[in-house]
Amino acid sequence: PETARAEALRVLGEVVRGRDPAADKRARRASFSTTLADLCDRYIEDAEAGRLLTRRRIPKKATTLATDRSRITSHIKPLLGRLPVVSLTRDDVERAMHQIAEGRTRKRVKLTKPRAVSNIRGGHGTASRTIGLLGAIISYGVRLGLRPDNPVHQVVRRADNRRDRRLSSEEYARLGEALIAAEDDGSRGI
Repeated sequence: PETARAEALRVLGEVVRGRDPAADKRARRASFSTTLADLCDRYIEDAEAGRLLTRRRIPKKATTLATDRSRITSHIKPLLGRLPVVSLTRDDVERAMHQIAEGRTRKRVKLTKPRAVSNIRGGHGTASRTIGLLGAIISYGVRLGLRPDNPVHQVVRRADNRRDRRLSSEEYARLGEALIAAEDDGSRGI
């Protein structure tokens, strides 16, 4: 009884300071009951409405949204969708990344068009990009207050095999010569 009285006095003190312990408890329950699949659906909904911006501060393009939807339905939801957002760990993310890379989410899906098939393969590049998307989704969850941190930031991913190649001096010179030649003979293309 003494412990209960002390706890009641502590809670009353919080109420006097303007806090609402019941609202805090409801928020904790709501965040624990939110699964990663629910968060993914909310993320896509906000992205389609233009409320989520890219690094360049513009809404995502329709093709990017289609790719995101595909990665979510093909890889994220089957592997991690049932987990509560607050209980997602770095180990869960790494395990999912390795499963995608090994092709465990591989499947063939018949599309609505006649003879059209979507062949989902997985692989290292797919795993890396999917975990990148998962990081963005969890960051969105952090902004919503569903969890305090992003466990995806601690995961080491493979490089995406993106190429940042610049033209050499000789290639720039040849390009300039080709542009001058095209301008001189009146052709529009190279």
